[in-house]
Amino acid sequence: MRFQKMLIIAVLMLGLFWALPSTMDASHFSSSSEQMVLRLVGTGHAREPEPAKGEQGMWCFDVDLENAATGEIVGYATDCLEVVGVIENNPDDPMDDGLQVIGTTIFYYMFKGIMISQGLASVQPTTHGSPNSTHITGSIPTSGENNILSATRGFRGLEASVRLSGAVNMSGFGGEMGDPITFDCLFVIAPL
Repeated sequence: MRFQKMLIIAVLMLGLFWALPSTMDASHFSSSSEQMVLRLVGTGHAREPEPAKGEQGMWCFDVDLENAATGEIVGYATDCLEVVGVIENNPDDPMDDGLQVIGTTIFYYMFKGIMISQGLASVQPTTHGSPNSTHITGSIPTSGENNILSATRGFRGLEASVRLSGAVNMSGFGGEMGDPITFDCLFVIAPL
């Protein structure tokens, strides 16, 4: 009986621990016009999207999620990329071609909740810069466009414009499951 009471108290305290941060953060974020800058950083290995197993031309990558202002790891993200077009930069060399992708990003933000954003992005070979990046990627939403597909807990009801600016290393990626891409991508999430 004593063990059961202690277990109940522990569960209630854990519930309070989870509820308080999300309530405080949610009210701050939803009532503020401040933008949030999150960074996807690290190497992810291509896997099939869930639950749509076997999608052709779509790969998902799991990487760390960082608060760009503090450098603190605040969770992780799943970035799912679907190729929808080729940008022909040099007809004589397909390796110079860029891609159009639909990027669906799931942000698993500790203590706050989950956000899912989606946007059309371009991926282009780098012409100069870091030797650790082979491509730059970007997505600029239409002014006033809501790119949030879904949000839970502290982000529930969020409508925001989501802009992407990133650098990736695709030197080991050949389009097969398990192939790596290294990400260093900034997402600017601006509430509407």
